[in-house]
Amino acid sequence: MSRKIHPTAIVEKGAVLAGDVEIGPFSVIGSQVEIGEGCVIANNVTITGRVKMGPGNHVFSGAVIGTPPQDMSSGMDIPTGIEIGRGNIIREYVTIHRASEENGSTRIGDNNMLMAFVHVAHDCVLGNEINIANMTALGGHVTIEDRVFLSGYCTFHQFVRVGEMAMVGLQSVITQDVPPFLLVAGQPAGVHNINAVGLRRNRVSSESRKALRQAYKYLYRSGLNTTQALEKISSELKESPECSRMVDFIKDSNRGIIKKVAEEKVL
Repeated sequence: MSRKIHPTAIVEKGAVLAGDVEIGPFSVIGSQVEIGEGCVIANNVTITGRVKMGPGNHVFSGAVIGTPPQDMSSGMDIPTGIEIGRGNIIREYVTIHRASEENGSTRIGDNNMLMAFVHVAHDCVLGNEINIANMTALGGHVTIEDRVFLSGYCTFHQFVRVGEMAMVGLQSVITQDVPPFLLVAGQPAGVHNINAVGLRRNRVSSESRKALRQAYKYLYRSGLNTTQALEKISSELKESPECSRMVDFIKDSNRGIIKKVAEEKVL
C-alpha cells in the first residue's frame, strides 16, 4: 500500500513513516517522529519531538502529541520522548506530553482508548487495554496498569498509581494509589467495593472474585489496619493470584492507598 498524505499536511524531513500511513489535512509531523504501519493520523493533528508510534494507531482531529512537559523545573530542550504501542485509539484533542527527565519517555502500551480531551502529562506510564473517558487529566508520573477504566472528568495527582482492572467513577479526585480490582469514586475518592463488573468482563473466575471480595472486607470493613489486613490476606487467601497481586501492589505503594470507605452501592 502507498502512503496517503494530504497535500496540506507538513511532514518534516527526517520523519520516518511506514509505507501505508495516512496523514490528514493540515496535520504536522515533526522531524524526529516515527509512525508504524497502518496508522491513521486525521486532520489538524500535531506530532512533534521524539515520538515513536507502533502500528495500527488511529489519532483523531486536533490531538497534540510530543510537546514539552508543563513542568517549570524541566527545560524545554531536554532530550526526552514518547513511546506509543500498537492499536491505540486517541480521540479528538487529546494531549500527550513528553517526559521531563533526560532520555526518559512517557509510555503508552497497546489497545488503549483515550477519549476526547484526555490529558496525559509528562512521564506517565499506561499499560494495555485501558479506557479513559472524556476530559480526564493525569498529572505527571502517573501509572495506570492494564485493563483499567477511568470515567470522565477525573483528576489524578502526580505520582499516583492505579492497579490493574480497577475502575474510577465519574468526576473523581485521586490523590493516593488505587489498589487493583477495586471500584473507587468521589471527591476525594473512596472505595466502594471490588470492580465486580470489570472482573466478570475480563473473565476472572467466580472463585477469584469471591477471594477478592473477602480481601476488600479485610482492608476496608474489618477494623484492621493495613498491615494487619495484608497479613490476613496473605495467610488466608494466598491461593488467589489476584489477592497476591493486591498485596504486592499495596506493599509497593509510596503515596499510600486510598483508605476512605464509601457507601456500598453500584455506580
